[in-house]
Amino acid sequence: MRIGNLGSSARADVDQFGAVTTRLGTGITWLIGADDRWHAPHETAATRQRFVEGLPVVATAMRVPGGDIVATTYGARSSNGCDAAVIDFANDSALPVALSIVVSALRSIDLDGDVVVVDGARCIHLGKIPARNAQGSYDAVVEAVTSGRAATGWSGELQATWFQRRKKSPVCAAFVVPLTHRTSHRIAVAMDDAVGVDHPTTFADSDAVVRGWDAHLRSGIRIESADIVAGDWSMIRTTALLSAPSGDAAKQLCTFGFSDEAIGMAEDLWVAGDLRGVVAATAAVWRTQRKLPMIDGLDHILGEVLRVHAAEPTLMAECADVLDGIGQSDVAAKVRRDLEELPVHETVANRAVLRIVGTTIDVCPDATLVVQGNQVAVYDAPTPLGLFGFAIRWHGDRPALLWTLDPHDALANAVVTASTLDPSWSSGEFSGEVLLSTPPACIAR
Repeated sequence: MRIGNLGSSARADVDQFGAVTTRLGTGITWLIGADDRWHAPHETAATRQRFVEGLPVVATAMRVPGGDIVATTYGARSSNGCDAAVIDFANDSALPVALSIVVSALRSIDLDGDVVVVDGARCIHLGKIPARNAQGSYDAVVEAVTSGRAATGWSGELQATWFQRRKKSPVCAAFVVPLTHRTSHRIAVAMDDAVGVDHPTTFADSDAVVRGWDAHLRSGIRIESADIVAGDWSMIRTTALLSAPSGDAAKQLCTFGFSDEAIGMAEDLWVAGDLRGVVAATAAVWRTQRKLPMIDGLDHILGEVLRVHAAEPTLMAECADVLDGIGQSDVAAKVRRDLEELPVHETVANRAVLRIVGTTIDVCPDATLVVQGNQVAVYDAPTPLGLFGFAIRWHGDRPALLWTLDPHDALANAVVTASTLDPSWSSGEFSGEVLLSTPPACIAR
């Protein structure tokens, strides 16, 4: 699972055992010294993991005698603008344990008080000075900690040998701190190349991060259906928000209604020199929100992209949208006349809830989303025609459809259909309600 903040491109990855890897190459794993023995999440069958409400807040629980140790990992930003992967270790067991934080690096590891210096950067704040520590290879570190031979004082900077650097074999160090029962301990790991990392207490807790993500997700498209699991729907959108910049990622963001993030992605692609991605992202933003990124010379970018890439239909349709956006509608119309087929746009949750072809909006084209009795509501769905919303409510074996379209300024007309529910019905109104005919047998439960 990828974690991070929307305000920056800093990211980190959390694996199925709660280990964290940053883009700087720093790795963090952990061990728990319980009453019976030392436990490692990746070696314990009683390790479970969940994503809190489907958000990029990862809770990894490991069973030890007397209860669970839960490591909750999430991305947060301090008041000083430091982006960090925060790991909150909670001892929910009835007994005290020892927490060993194992750090791996490519070149060097050093300790300055309660701050770990990795490859010359002060990037891990332990929150307290460790009681014991060990250094060497991963196996040597684990053996020293689990056998009780970890040292009480830091022996100095650990440097990778020439052979280790050549083989890209990491050096490791373990830092042991006590974790009494029913308490928690938080550490912060810098996700970018900032000069240092702030104290863990300056970062928000996981509950505040969950509230922030939930508020942000409400700003885009909202879908209510018994067929759509809320956590899965949240994960689909947060994964898109944290994805690496690309034209496809920007198009997905626009599908979900996150145009500001798509604009930022288009500008990042421009800086990175991915002109094909710039065109795809710019077209998606203009098509759904009638906005443009702050990029000069879009006409020159179009020319360069067309010169380098083959004039395939998707690219030509995107170029036409960008031409509309920069005020060259006559040229855009000529480009569209050369297209053999109109592009199809879909709004997707677990499956398509809208399909748009030209000026026609088809509601719930997938029959499995609207089986008899399943109430469906979609709010603020961005489409090439404007923001669209609808609801399906069942009256016995007949569905009632309510819809509204907030059209873009230039839109003169549109057609709304429900081909799966009632193939004979259509409307040219921007809003309304209708009791449709009894649908085909495939809709019945």
